[in-house]
Amino acid sequence: MRPRAFKLIAEMSPEEQRLRLADGLATIGEHVTTLASDASTSDLGPRGGFVLEMVATEEAGKFLSLLDAARCLSRPHSEQVDQLKRCTDHVAKGIYARVVDIRPADLRELTAYVDLLRRAYYLDGPNDDDWIFRNEIESAREEQMYVDLVESDDGIGWWSPKRFDVVGRSTGPSAAVELVGALVRLGVGTTAGIDATVTHWESLEPDLGPTDEQLFEGLEGLPREEQARLIRARNTSTQWKEIADRVQATLGELDAAGLAGKASERDRHLVLECWGFPLYAVDVHKPNWKAASADLERLRAVQGTSRGVTVQPINIKGDD
Repeated sequence: MRPRAFKLIAEMSPEEQRLRLADGLATIGEHVTTLASDASTSDLGPRGGFVLEMVATEEAGKFLSLLDAARCLSRPHSEQVDQLKRCTDHVAKGIYARVVDIRPADLRELTAYVDLLRRAYYLDGPNDDDWIFRNEIESAREEQMYVDLVESDDGIGWWSPKRFDVVGRSTGPSAAVELVGALVRLGVGTTAGIDATVTHWESLEPDLGPTDEQLFEGLEGLPREEQARLIRARNTSTQWKEIADRVQATLGELDAAGLAGKASERDRHLVLECWGFPLYAVDVHKPNWKAASADLERLRAVQGTSRGVTVQPINIKGDD
């Protein structure tokens, strides 16, 4: 037996790929909607219900990651493999779920947001550098599901999900969960739905756009209107409008094929608003432990500088 064998889809024939993707989307979609329903109707208490909501959202991230595998079927084999590996990565699935909540103007803006979500460590607090936190998606998931013995700036102690009970938990299904339900009702989780997705997305060439240095070079001292004009001219990043046009075309084909009979107008609106940029051209992985260790040292040095102390190097051991 070989669990988490998503990468095998990249080795299949195009016809079998589409069959497996459609079956996977339908299966995951059913699981997401069932978990969300159970969380809202079962007498599990606030802690149990919230855990179900978290799992439903993570599975929604898996669904959206697998759907991106359909959107990149025409890409090189190595890119398909990397995309399918994301279906087993907690941080990647969390990122897929989180980006449903934002409306970036272009892929450059989205990439900047994703870079914040995939950081291994970051500084925060009242003075912006009071404490070092680990990856937000990873910590939110684990700290609200598991009891753990944690070493922090405040010492060593047991952390329990119980500490979140006092602030309340359940907020209902996430936007990612609702988006998955809408996509399923519109027929995306069928072979014809995969065909429609491939048809309207295979020609997309995502452009991450220029770096900050390239975008803002030579702007200092120019009139504001001229700065804005040059920024617009230099920014080649894929725009939201192009993505929205492709989403609209995909929905039109799903309707024409008679696949969207169970969908409501709200479902269509939700997909148009929330099914955004494909992420296969964007790095959604947490840095490896060597990069994370170097980043942790850098953040500790920033803390030390602000406090007027010298921070001694430390070593951390990664799990990859």
